[in-house]
Amino acid sequence: MAYLIHVANVLYLLSYLVKDILWLRLLSILGGTLLMITYVAVAPPLLTPLAWGTVFVAINGYQIYLLILERRPVRLAEQEQRLYQLVFRSLTPREFVKLLGLARWERAVAAERIVEKGGSSIA
Repeated sequence: MAYLIHVANVLYLLSYLVKDILWLRLLSILGGTLLMITYVAVAPPLLTPLAWGTVFVAINGYQIYLLILERRPVRLAEQEQRLYQLVFRSLTPREFVKLLGLARWERAVAAERIVEKGGSSIA
């Protein structure tokens, strides 16, 4: 079982070398799982480190789930895509979608003021 501890620690080392947080978390889960196997295999089983390992694996698993959700492609309607290209290119598409969630579409006539210097409200 000692070899599993070495493999787990090599995986931890590799996780610290990767730049992508998703790979870091995946390698950490794999390393943690190998350590948890060794905690169960010894007599008597090491329940406290096993419990902590389970917590770490669960947290990393949830964070992986969130990372995968964030990496899904963003789909913008034609009107949203046009606004993004004209004004909000400095944001990532995902940040722009979050901003759209806070905003609402309004129609304005060509000469209408929607922002005024010194004012805090939008017409």
